[in-house]
Amino acid sequence: MAYGAEFYNDSGKVQLSSEVSNFYMAEKGTITLSTSTSTITITPTVSYDAIALVIEGGTIIPGEMYATTVAANTSKTFTVRGTSATGSGPSGAVIKWYAFRSYRHLSPATTGHGMEIYTSTGQVAFSSLYPQIMKGFKIPISSASTLDTPLDSSKTYAFISYGTSRGIGTYSEPMGGGATLTGNRNLMTIKTSSSNIRVIFSSPRTSPAAFPAAFSGGLIALDVTNY
Repeated sequence: MAYGAEFYNDSGKVQLSSEVSNFYMAEKGTITLSTSTSTITITPTVSYDAIALVIEGGTIIPGEMYATTVAANTSKTFTVRGTSATGSGPSGAVIKWYAFRSYRHLSPATTGHGMEIYTSTGQVAFSSLYPQIMKGFKIPISSASTLDTPLDSSKTYAFISYGTSRGIGTYSEPMGGGATLTGNRNLMTIKTSSSNIRVIFSSPRTSPAAFPAAFSGGLIALDVTNY
């Protein structure tokens, strides 16, 4: 790197870079379903580049990072299902959403104190005035029918998808118990225990065994603890 700044963790992975698009949590909200429904609408009052979602008591299909920044007060609709990925989202299900926005939309600070990192063109790449940065890890989905991924049970996670849309849901059953996907076979479910999430998904074809081995996509689990 000829100029700028980069920060790495102890595993050598870039955490912050002046030449990488970094995002911060700009707005959040909670929706509690008062009736059974198959869709919800979220309308952030700020411009945004992604909406991360998590649901308790149902299944939801998350979106990907948007190709271009979405204007403030623009609604996005998401599909919700029951805990077995069939039917409508049940009354009482709680959906938490987090709108993320690129730091590059910010103007450089001229007052106060803290730290800002700028790109080579003078755009903001990070600002300590907005510390709730997007951070997380990918959960890739290959040809398996289930995938257990260790998580820190003390943290809160929300999800966006990549590669293709999939459904996610959080459950309180112990690992290995509860329902699996029986409805729309193009959905994916997350089941939680004290130390793991279980990703359960099935093929758009007639059985999990027919899931295409070349499939590349999955979820990005974002740490939104105390956001």
